[in-house]
Amino acid sequence: MAGPKRRVLAVAARTGRIGCVILVAGELKDWQISRIGARSSTQATRVLRRWMVQYQPDTMISEHPETATRKSNRQRGILAAFAAIGEEEDALNISVTREKRYRNIYAEAAALAGQYPLIREKLPDKPPIWMPEPRNMIYFEALAMARQVLEDPKPQGGLPGS
Repeated sequence: MAGPKRRVLAVAARTGRIGCVILVAGELKDWQISRIGARSSTQATRVLRRWMVQYQPDTMISEHPETATRKSNRQRGILAAFAAIGEEEDALNISVTREKRYRNIYAEAAALAGQYPLIREKLPDKPPIWMPEPRNMIYFEALAMARQVLEDPKPQGGLPGS
């Protein structure tokens, strides 16, 4: 991705929350989470529009809703809303198919925390199987999508037919 000051906003949806990370010139600058945004695609749209105004990204990255087979219908609806907003905005909109590069999400999060020390404090421990997933995993999912695009910058496009 060309440009020394490129501002990348990567957004993710997981059960009960949406989250984002912002990278400027490849360096992690900020992250946010919203539980309200995960209630519906309408709420997610409001939250994402607020993040777009706040961060003014050149590029927005989200997971492609049609390839997000491990997501619930609600999460796929939110991802579709993200893609639609990306098409309306002035930023380059990239919808990615998530690649599995690590044995699990905790190994991926640990690797990302090693690359981005600023977010190391958010790295959760893997809970026992009966406990829910830590809320902070949302940051690492968004960061993983950003890294995927930064490492392989060929355009992956928006929704089919767009």
